[in-house]
Amino acid sequence: MQRDALLKIRVGLPQRGGALVKAARDAGLPTLMSANAFAVYQKKGERQGSFSHFALPKPGAFDGLEIALDSAGFVVMSRYGASPWTIEQYVELAASAPWAWWASADMCCEPAVAGSKMLRRLRVAGSVRGYLDCARAADERGIKTPMPVLQGHTPEDYAECVDRMPLLQWPDLVGVGSVCRRELGGPDGLDRVIDAIDHALPKHVKLHLFGVKSTAVGVYAKHPRIASTDSAAWDYQARAKRRTGRTQAFRAGEMLAWQKRQVLRAQNCGGSQLGLLGAQRGDRESAFDEALTDWADLVASGDIDYQSAAIHAARELCYLPR
Repeated sequence: MQRDALLKIRVGLPQRGGALVKAARDAGLPTLMSANAFAVYQKKGERQGSFSHFALPKPGAFDGLEIALDSAGFVVMSRYGASPWTIEQYVELAASAPWAWWASADMCCEPAVAGSKMLRRLRVAGSVRGYLDCARAADERGIKTPMPVLQGHTPEDYAECVDRMPLLQWPDLVGVGSVCRRELGGPDGLDRVIDAIDHALPKHVKLHLFGVKSTAVGVYAKHPRIASTDSAAWDYQARAKRRTGRTQAFRAGEMLAWQKRQVLRAQNCGGSQLGLLGAQRGDRESAFDEALTDWADLVASGDIDYQSAAIHAARELCYLPR
């Protein structure tokens, strides 16, 4: 069954102010900013290049703009391995503006960052821990609860992330990360990932797909599970068109034209056949899975940090029988 409402396509904004924000506001575009857009890094000294603080938006900076907040981008994670800012710093940013929603702190699982099953499972557990820590800090500050973000690479990874999320009642919207470079087909393609999540979540939960390709918009726009997507691909396309001399006016024009094309893709979507593939999971865990489970439990519970668990688990797994 397909839904009638049109997919919401959020424009990724790389800047926290200026002409791009104004153009998006004037056009009434739904938008998304990464926390990195607000990050200030050390310019001098021994800590040059390291994170210093967030430049919090001024009151009213986003009035009239429908905007959401993401915890970090793939580039930041691939550079540092984990978020360079603390949960408390991120939640302070989340409390600084009336976001439509703000995503919990998660750990992306693209192969360039997590090239092994061990690292993926630990990062999935770290994403669960990130949600718990963000929810706790949000409650202490009296702001709304963050949107949980599911992480993984294989369909089984995402199903495990759903299983680990300690939610008695799931919210209406959940994010799906590590899909921006994902192909649609194949054993780990977006088709099977969404199908696995569809089987695992309660029926009322809708999905936000972080950074999916334009082709995905044309396929999944009417899928009953998917509420929204986002992308900053328009800015990459603007760079390809004009290597130099990219004025803010030119970039704003490219952004508006890109958004219009995505809306047309969504309107022309013929519907998705997802939900027919089925997510298959093994009847029992292998010795590899069993060895990782304890470490992942410790990361999710906060008893050990992700980096330490990765080191210890790697040593332990070296001695498993082949």
